[in-house]
Amino acid sequence: MAKIVETATRPLNAVDVDVVTLDLIENALRSARYEMDETLFRTALSPGIREQHDEFPLIADPSGKMIVGQFGLSIPDFLENFSGTIEEGDVLMTSDPYSCGAAISHANDWLVVMPIFFEGRIVGWASQFGHMTDVGGKTPASMPTDARTIFEEGVIIPPSSCIRKGNATTPRWGSSSTRSANRTGTVRTSTASWQHAAQLPAGSRRCARVSAWIPTPRP
Repeated sequence: MAKIVETATRPLNAVDVDVVTLDLIENALRSARYEMDETLFRTALSPGIREQHDEFPLIADPSGKMIVGQFGLSIPDFLENFSGTIEEGDVLMTSDPYSCGAAISHANDWLVVMPIFFEGRIVGWASQFGHMTDVGGKTPASMPTDARTIFEEGVIIPPSSCIRKGNATTPRWGSSSTRSANRTGTVRTSTASWQHAAQLPAGSRRCARVSAWIPTPRP
């Protein structure tokens, strides 16, 4: 379970909001959601994002409930499966559908989550995920139709920090703690992979066990 570090802990007082202010806030949030789309369309290297617009933004309240966006409640499930502290300036990511309540549907979708702080207090969350063209699965484009485990789709990234307090960091999972299938259909494994699998949610652990013992059919 994630631990959120806030420097401001004094309770906030409720205030009345008139209809004009509420409308301004609503439209500002909607505009921010559209800008999230456009920024990713213009900067993404993945054709799935750039050309097909296969990406989905979300802005949530402090508890992780969606305010604007698509695909619902990914953040509460993500935080439940993230181990460590979250502070201002952090950016988190995962490509494991089992770690975020299936908000993403396969290994090609990479989910990025960022806490929004104001004066030392978390006031919301921003997240976005998009379809990466190829993540090392056993077939080109990493979407094998005969896959029997998620690990045949490619690299599975557990909930991790990619930026800490505004500085890029080396992911804690490293290159040897992920599992994926190579182009011949065999599943790569390592001691570190098993250690990682033991820390995953139950659904992912089942996939890890199955992928180690059931041979993958080859073309």
